[in-house]
Amino acid sequence: MNRANNNININRIFYQHGIDPANLPKIKEEVLSLEYYDGKFLGNYTTAFKVMVSRLISMVPIPDLKFRNKAVKVLTDAYILQVGEAPNGLQLTLLANWILADILRNTHPDKVTKENYPILNKGQLKARHIRERVDMYIEGYANEKK
Repeated sequence: MNRANNNININRIFYQHGIDPANLPKIKEEVLSLEYYDGKFLGNYTTAFKVMVSRLISMVPIPDLKFRNKAVKVLTDAYILQVGEAPNGLQLTLLANWILADILRNTHPDKVTKENYPILNKGQLKARHIRERVDMYIEGYANEKK
């Protein structure tokens, strides 16, 4: 599914739950309390959780790391308290990527030597694997020439 269709589907879900997507960036401090989520996960709780995750990750500008950590903890705690099970893995992955947004958006090519514990995005990992594969073949080639 392409990104445009995904946004249309998410907006449709928002409207079904009485949420105006235009107001999403304004929602901030209220998502940091368990009381905000009281009764939100009744009925179709997986769709409700998907809406809440979409609501969090669509905040503009992206909040600071401390806020993101607390918001995800409160949301997942509320879900587990109300539903009694862990949330969907895909939604948890989206939340984890949102927490790591600053790190994953850093596309510096020399991130590994600049940071103590670098987390590479997909493009950086791909480049690293290609580079390491080439080095492996060069080493074997040099040994065969002797």
